[in-house]
Amino acid sequence: MGIKRSIKTSCPHNRSHEGGERGNFLAVGSIEPNIQFFNVDVFTGDGKGTPCLVLGTTEDDGHSDSVLGLAWNKEYRNIIASASADTKVKIWEMVQAVAWNPHSPRSLLTGSFDGTVFLKDGRIPSHDGCKWKLNAKVESLAWDPHSEHSFVVSLENGTVRLIDVRTAKSDSGSEFNANEHGKAVTSVSYNLAIPNVCIFNVLIRTCINYIL
Repeated sequence: MGIKRSIKTSCPHNRSHEGGERGNFLAVGSIEPNIQFFNVDVFTGDGKGTPCLVLGTTEDDGHSDSVLGLAWNKEYRNIIASASADTKVKIWEMVQAVAWNPHSPRSLLTGSFDGTVFLKDGRIPSHDGCKWKLNAKVESLAWDPHSEHSFVVSLENGTVRLIDVRTAKSDSGSEFNANEHGKAVTSVSYNLAIPNVCIFNVLIRTCINYIL
């Protein structure tokens, strides 16, 4: 089936925060109800590329008809708007959090508002990477400086998930409540000197020490 209409736009920076991951990305909308994103810096020898991200894979979180228009926000470059033949406009925040693995500098962890955490090893571009689907929006990520296989992800619902990358399953890891109020845990920081000790910053303007 041919493409009825395709709107493409590229953005040199997919993060709104200083120091975020930089790259050249292309967003593509077509007769399909989803949006495909390509890293134009990474293509195979035959010039073909595969999407590094697809948004709106189901009607529940995406459009129900063709995507007719796309527009990046020039001020907040991790935000994109889509217009569809289903008469709806949706605003997407691409990535909420990123973290390089200090033990493996080419391994990048990303977290999104759709509750997805994704790990990609730059040394193996052909590998699909590892993905975890969590039960709330991602607020922040932090690698364990004392263990190359572990990281924590804090969520909007007030919980924090401790995950071992060697068990790449959605239900893997230990989940615990970081606060009794159920407010978002907006940031996590490990103690570099003492293993298994974290500080959580909660939306109620409270810092909490936690031993994992």
